[in-house]
Amino acid sequence: MTVSAIHHLHSIVSASPSLTFTQLTNCTPTPGISTMTERGAGGVNPQFIGVVEARPVISFDTTQLATLLNSCGIYGVGLTGNTDHYLKKAIKNGTREANASTVHQRLRMASSFLRWTQLSADHNGKGSASCEIIACWNGSADPVVAAGNVALAGTTAATEFFGCGPIAINEVALDGVKSISVDLAQNLTEESSNSVPWLEWIGVDTVTPVITIESLAQGAWASFGLGGAPLTDFAAYLRRYENKAVRYADGNSEHILFGAASGLIVLDELPASETGPARTRIRIALNEPSPGSAPLSVTTGVAIS
Repeated sequence: MTVSAIHHLHSIVSASPSLTFTQLTNCTPTPGISTMTERGAGGVNPQFIGVVEARPVISFDTTQLATLLNSCGIYGVGLTGNTDHYLKKAIKNGTREANASTVHQRLRMASSFLRWTQLSADHNGKGSASCEIIACWNGSADPVVAAGNVALAGTTAATEFFGCGPIAINEVALDGVKSISVDLAQNLTEESSNSVPWLEWIGVDTVTPVITIESLAQGAWASFGLGGAPLTDFAAYLRRYENKAVRYADGNSEHILFGAASGLIVLDELPASETGPARTRIRIALNEPSPGSAPLSVTTGVAIS
């Protein structure tokens, strides 16, 4: 046998809500199969092997942060229509087959849940989020159905890129910001019943957001103390890059804002080496500022102020 076909990552397309991800730095579908292997009393060799359950997940990283955050917020979003993951067929001694050619590969979920678990952005870097689409049984079709020889949906594009922008803690601008990461620590409730092998229910159980910031500023110990300090106001921007230019101006409504109003600020690390500047790493654990309110807000399409 020889190599007869090669396929490349193309897109993830959701019908409802309408979402298209083409800025995918990686993508890994996993069937999540659990099996049982049994033998009769005294038996040496397996006599029964069967699938107990499957938890299909498409894990991917994307730099398309505005699209992601505008639909997901911090709690994720249910995808109630078809969600398709496409692989594009390559041409031997050429480039790629045309999108409209019915030669490509597709994985389809009829019902699923999209969430992001961790997001990070560096100074002059490319912000990226780690995401999951978890399949949920719709009562009829298998949670994931594969199809070959299909046309592609979603046009390859690269237009959304963000770097770490200004950050203010308790209304004081942080000097020398180098990076920010947001970890949601989200736990899900996942249930099925009646010995159905697929998930029938997916919902958010808890979120425990933690923000980690690294900067060149060295006043954090004096500001927050060894025992930490309460957070009363937080604002962190992701600055959008402009195609064929440098950055969108601060006054343009193209940037992303993370906001919070309650939490605990503690020092994480203050690393320094023989050469190069010392850094300070700050960790902020967030809680709800009032009963039932979200501990972290996300707003896309904002100006930096």
